[in-house]
Amino acid sequence: MNLRALRWDTRGASLVEVLVSLLVFTVAVLGLTSSGVVSSGQVREGWTDSRLWSAVHHQLDSLTAAGYGSVTSGADTVAGYEMVWTVQEGNPKKIILVTGTANYKGVAAKDTFVTYLAKSP
Repeated sequence: MNLRALRWDTRGASLVEVLVSLLVFTVAVLGLTSSGVVSSGQVREGWTDSRLWSAVHHQLDSLTAAGYGSVTSGADTVAGYEMVWTVQEGNPKKIILVTGTANYKGVAAKDTFVTYLAKSP
């Protein structure tokens, strides 16, 4: 066994090695920071979407609870979201609910939801 080959190099790291490792560390930190910013934006958008879905679900439940004979077209604001719905006659009645919201870029957008309400036998 060659003891010289096992001997540790006592010189330490060169300036080039330190600079390269610092560059690699900086790139890794910047990558983690940018992914944190992206993920926080996605969490905020998901929270907004879940609030909208909850408001739409509440409104559609209210419309279907009114019953086949009582449901009519109208408009309302639920949880800060303006909603307009139209009811198309027939069996089943078609309820089209349109709500306005802002997408993740802050641009106004509209979402359309459709459900059907059948006459009870």
